[in-house]
Amino acid sequence: TTISDIEPVYYEPTIAEQEIINNKVEYQYIIDIETAKNEIEGLQESVALDLETTGLDPISYQIRLLSLHDGNKTLIIDLFKTGSVHTLEQSLKQKKLVGHNSIFDMQFLKQAGVEVLMDCTMIGHHVLTGEQKSLKDLAKTYLEVEMSKEEQISDWGKDVLSDAQLQYAALDVVRTFE
Repeated sequence: TTISDIEPVYYEPTIAEQEIINNKVEYQYIIDIETAKNEIEGLQESVALDLETTGLDPISYQIRLLSLHDGNKTLIIDLFKTGSVHTLEQSLKQKKLVGHNSIFDMQFLKQAGVEVLMDCTMIGHHVLTGEQKSLKDLAKTYLEVEMSKEEQISDWGKDVLSDAQLQYAALDVVRTFE
């Protein structure tokens, strides 16, 4: 058998991998609290916010990532590295924040001692249509893009996050803003 006799094997990427390939988002990964404060203050007035947490209960679990996007810049702040989100409260309060399922995010923020007001795309859509839809559904309906949520259930508590996890967090907050 020669090399020319061997049939090539083609790898078919998963939906999550294909989304990363097609929609790779540039982001700034921040692990220093002073850098986080400065970068937040440099964002435009309207900012999308999304959290990645180690679980669903704000009493038992923690915020791992605070993701922000202002239409131009995407920040991924690793709170396991920077410390408490509470030190970012004043910077966040200077912004007009929007999220998807903001009640979830606000519960975690409040548990961490941060009280901010946020608009919510989920509630806004519900008020306008009577339907409660996921971010994935809204992205498909209004942006005509498919979103994978595979990384949503990944291990957000591990020491080092994968590029796929960071891309997922970045893409989620960008789609919320859009």
